[in-house]
Amino acid sequence: MLMINDNGITGKVTATGTAATSLNGSAGISMADSSIAFGSGYYNASCTQGYARLSSNNPVADTSCWINTTAYLTSDDQHVIRNSGTTLLNVTLDSDMTSGEALFCGGDGGCLSTNTAEVKYLSNNEEPNSCNLGLVSSMTDVLTYSGEVGSTLDVCDSLNYEDENDELRVAYEFFVPADATSGEKTLTITYTGTAL
Repeated sequence: MLMINDNGITGKVTATGTAATSLNGSAGISMADSSIAFGSGYYNASCTQGYARLSSNNPVADTSCWINTTAYLTSDDQHVIRNSGTTLLNVTLDSDMTSGEALFCGGDGGCLSTNTAEVKYLSNNEEPNSCNLGLVSSMTDVLTYSGEVGSTLDVCDSLNYEDENDELRVAYEFFVPADATSGEKTLTITYTGTAL
């Protein structure tokens, strides 16, 4: 509206503007501890159960069935996974081996007996509220004697991204059969984080 008065023309003009952005979360995981080393040893021939159990979350070796030749774990030694992104993540794992027999005896048919040759895992919060949903809180098969359990296994269905609540621990147990072949046994685990 324009008005004319004794002082000239006066008026009021308005305009509206906006400023916008779109925020996308970024997905990322990193490893704060990526190596578990059980050390060296061998199956105790006087053991009658047919396997020795090595546990990364229980630093006491199964001394009735396992004889250490180097230092065994003195404390928990677990993979520590951190959500390094800015969105919730579904975290899974996969191994590079096809079976427990392939890991400990060199391949299918490598173990002379049918003793246990397995790898199990479980996941825990490293920080109080890291995993909102789906922790694997009891030992679960990664590898059985005769096969890989699945191409992907759950670790945490919803890993938080907030500082002080963004880390998980994953522990492993090796069930080493009495007739495992000698040599270094290495299992490579690949962790994948998928944005929710």
